[in-house]
Amino acid sequence: METVKAIRQDDYGRGLVDQEDKICFVEGLLPDEEAIIQVDQEKKNYRLAHVVKLLRESDQRVMPNCPYASTCGGCQLLHQDYVSQLRFKKNKVEHILSKFAKIDLLPDQISIISSSPFHYRNKITLHGKDGKLGLKEAKSNQIVPIQKCAICEDAINRMIPSLQKLQEHTKGITSIMIRTFENQVMIALSGNIKEDILQEFYQANKVTSFYYNGLKLFGEDTISVPLHQLVFRCSAKSFFQVNTQNQQKLYDLVLDVIEKKKPTRLLDLYCGTGTMTLLASIYAKEVIGIEVVPEAIQDAKKNQQINKIQNVSFICGRVEDFIKQFQQVDLVIVDPPRSGLDHLTRQSLLSIKPDTICYVSCDPITLARDLAELKEQYEIEKFTLVDMFPNTYHVECVALLCLKNTLKAFEK
Repeated sequence: METVKAIRQDDYGRGLVDQEDKICFVEGLLPDEEAIIQVDQEKKNYRLAHVVKLLRESDQRVMPNCPYASTCGGCQLLHQDYVSQLRFKKNKVEHILSKFAKIDLLPDQISIISSSPFHYRNKITLHGKDGKLGLKEAKSNQIVPIQKCAICEDAINRMIPSLQKLQEHTKGITSIMIRTFENQVMIALSGNIKEDILQEFYQANKVTSFYYNGLKLFGEDTISVPLHQLVFRCSAKSFFQVNTQNQQKLYDLVLDVIEKKKPTRLLDLYCGTGTMTLLASIYAKEVIGIEVVPEAIQDAKKNQQINKIQNVSFICGRVEDFIKQFQQVDLVIVDPPRSGLDHLTRQSLLSIKPDTICYVSCDPITLARDLAELKEQYEIEKFTLVDMFPNTYHVECVALLCLKNTLKAFEK
């Protein structure tokens, strides 16, 4: 054990300590805090450690309002006040862009949109084992039984005690997803429980849609999510942003660009269930969405029918297999998985040369890697962070890219 002082936070919110021979990452230590630490792992170029005793606290430190903060691995920044969390995320992204893409943004080029730090999640997945039901312990598969989650919406927290009783009675739940919107509740349960017990639970808890082992058992197939003037049907496998409040703000950022640009042809790559594809149809003459997951494309086509939209088409397949066939494209939206764009897709974008690219990213590092290649022909006109995940180190990025010879024209 030794006494150390953190000089800053790393990209995962850990305290960074510069020791004589190695860098040490200390879980839960904030900048300028001093502590006695215990090294847990010795790596070739760095160490991992935890705090044994905190000697000097930062002004950024707050008391976590969650009884599971020290065991659950879901929220890494509950001990940090929200204002400094936002500052950390902004500094983190600026550092990543500078380091991996050699892009240094001016202060007026990057901003961050905040959120309610608690009760924002509209979806949670709990795990069951040996009669327990809860969240995974940090860096472990052990279950932390919970009665509520501080970052989940109230409608989810009202369900958890009833589910705990069901698990105690049956010991049959292996996992359960709860999703809510307004007064609707969707449950997707996996496990081994008799159907009459599940029916009793369904009726007693006013569940809108109940899935069991991948199949709808009771209630509706979907729940409804209104966005702008459209309505989207959300099934158990549908992807929707988990932060209802900031989902709207995220989409508004992209729609504002589309409304100004009024593209003749728009591509939405990795379109998922087609939420942004269909919203974009209001301002674009033609919109094409590409997505590899068949169930997502099925949901997208259903939502297209519900909203009676004619100027949209969907392609089910890998983006890199289909993007090469497009040439005359004005605007491209990309919202890839954490792995970002593959090399072929990056090269295809540089070949197609759309006037504008709206890049939505959940991983700043893969975004920086992609921007390092795209900056050959594109400039960042605007860069916005959207805090979809308060009290965690995650942050959503929205980068507006314009062809270098069209940037001034767009500004006009």
